[in-house]
Amino acid sequence: MPKVVIRPKAQRDLKEIWSFTHKTWSREHANLYLSTMNAAISELRQKPELGRPCDDVSPGRLRRKVERHVIYFRHLQENLLVVRVLHEGMQVKAANDET
Repeated sequence: MPKVVIRPKAQRDLKEIWSFTHKTWSREHANLYLSTMNAAISELRQKPELGRPCDDVSPGRLRRKVERHVIYFRHLQENLLVVRVLHEGMQVKAANDET
């Protein structure tokens, strides 16, 4: 089973999602929402085929919508590389940035 690697920008995305949710609703809601994101990432580790190709963003890139966000990732032999986690309304071009 591949190891999950969360790129720095995806880590930042998740922190910003938690912070926004905490400020807008509550700490409990933020924790629950982030838990949902983490569960989806774990599920992708086991079933990467749940992702949909988005070669228009970057060849080999996959995406999965979870709640109001989209997880952009690559499935490599040894790693599930989470590149970005963006709100569904954000520009898809931002998902092309893996750093």
